[in-house]
Amino acid sequence: MYSSIEGLDVTTDLANGNCFTGRIATTAVSGVNPNGTPVEDPDGDGFTTSLEECINDALVGFCTTVGGDDTGVISLPPGATSGKKNNKQDFTVTFNNVSGCAVTECSDHVDNEAIGDGLIDFPNDPECSDYNDNNESA
Repeated sequence: MYSSIEGLDVTTDLANGNCFTGRIATTAVSGVNPNGTPVEDPDGDGFTTSLEECINDALVGFCTTVGGDDTGVISLPPGATSGKKNNKQDFTVTFNNVSGCAVTECSDHVDNEAIGDGLIDFPNDPECSDYNDNNESA
């Protein structure tokens, strides 16, 4: 299984210092809506839920759980903005601590149940409590 980091297999090749570059709405990176109110960051780590979901979806078996504290696991300096209203922002995630990275049943992009229900991984499969859950059928 490969991640979107230059074809790295996250189960064997992901190392501290590897980077993932992307672009998402500025509110996801800045943490502030256009009206000035904070966006969703229930774990308080400074990385919005929508950004964590974007990274988790792009990387098979990313090292974090949406809603989990990613402090020390990743760093994310905001990059340049683009779009008609500067509403898109580039970002580069750097992996600082990959010791917790693993591909689980709830992060492998496969319907792992013996009798497949067509629901794949967290958050789409209600049997998955988070990306780190290793049992898609219970």
